[in-house]
Amino acid sequence: MRFEDKYFLRKIPDPKRLEEYGFRREEDGTLYYTKGLKEETFRAEVRVSPSGETRGTLVDLEFGDEFYQIHSDNQRGAFVAEIAGEYGELLEEIARECFIPQPFIHPQSNRIARKVLEEFGDRPDFPFAKIEGAGVFRNPDNNKWYGLIMEVDKSKLNKPGEKTKPQEKEKIEALNVKVDPEQVAGLIREEGIYECYHMNKKYWVTVALEDVVPDEKVLELLRESRGFTLGKRRTSGRRRKAGGAGAVGEAGKGDGSETPRNWLMPANVNHFDVPAALERDKVLLWKHGTRVRPGDLVYMYFSAPVSAIRYRFRVVESEIDYHFSDEKMNERGEKAMRMELLQEFDPPFPLSEMKRMGVGAVRGPRFIPEELEERILRSSLSHLPFGEDKGEGK
Repeated sequence: MRFEDKYFLRKIPDPKRLEEYGFRREEDGTLYYTKGLKEETFRAEVRVSPSGETRGTLVDLEFGDEFYQIHSDNQRGAFVAEIAGEYGELLEEIARECFIPQPFIHPQSNRIARKVLEEFGDRPDFPFAKIEGAGVFRNPDNNKWYGLIMEVDKSKLNKPGEKTKPQEKEKIEALNVKVDPEQVAGLIREEGIYECYHMNKKYWVTVALEDVVPDEKVLELLRESRGFTLGKRRTSGRRRKAGGAGAVGEAGKGDGSETPRNWLMPANVNHFDVPAALERDKVLLWKHGTRVRPGDLVYMYFSAPVSAIRYRFRVVESEIDYHFSDEKMNERGEKAMRMELLQEFDPPFPLSEMKRMGVGAVRGPRFIPEELEERILRSSLSHLPFGEDKGEGK
């Protein structure tokens, strides 16, 4: 990010105000402003294109070239800091006087926010102090979430079976919405819609807001998601009885379906140093859990003295033949599985909070209750103190 960019994030220019401020219009429609700084030894230039793209440049007049030092934190000595401060004050004034604040960065995100306001009267709120620009849409009648827009690394948004492609890494804004679980598989085959980032993949999907998915499709998904906040989920009872991911009980009592399931699994801190292993490799070889399949999620619970859930993994390979150091495991024909690290919870989610939601110490693989999973993810996303509930809908 260039030095100037932070001043114009989540803002759009007002051409009338720019011209009143002193910007002049060039032949191609660009609005241009210049001002001498540091006793006329530097010149600030700000250009706003007809499409609204804003770019600032600080020119060192002694050398007739851009003063690049302001873009590097490593070159911020006293002199650079002084000129950067004067230049920054000018940019801040232009942004304040000539630009209109917007809730989000990207045009489609802001269009969707305006249309949600028009249709439902709901404005996004921004409850996450440590995640700038992450906006939540809520049903005001019960404070439940039905949409979350946040900036993400696009390389983290993958279709099932895809691997991250480094050349695709870029920051975009994306929307998480809740859908009928039976629609998830079909939706994530559509262009621009992905497995949900950071929330329960069984019930939520992520939509990239980069004008690939039409606005009306995005609004259709938001309408359905908002509908889930009006009452109990239509399919929850049937799926719980079937022993799906929301079921509470020991592993092995599921319905045998191919839907990925989410698990709680214990780790004995006295027997194996998981953090050290993850320092070496983000893919962990682990004892195979009963009926665990590739694609399942595993929440790893650390035994005392930690007594908390610390990691979230995705199973990438199961039923691996492996020779364990414990000969009794080999005699029993135990197998291994590989899990890739998705997230470390900092702080870990404590046993005291698990007990509040009906889950005690984890002594073996078991399904994780849906309510507990969403509470863990919500707490990790917001960095709220445990026990403080801001009312996200499930």
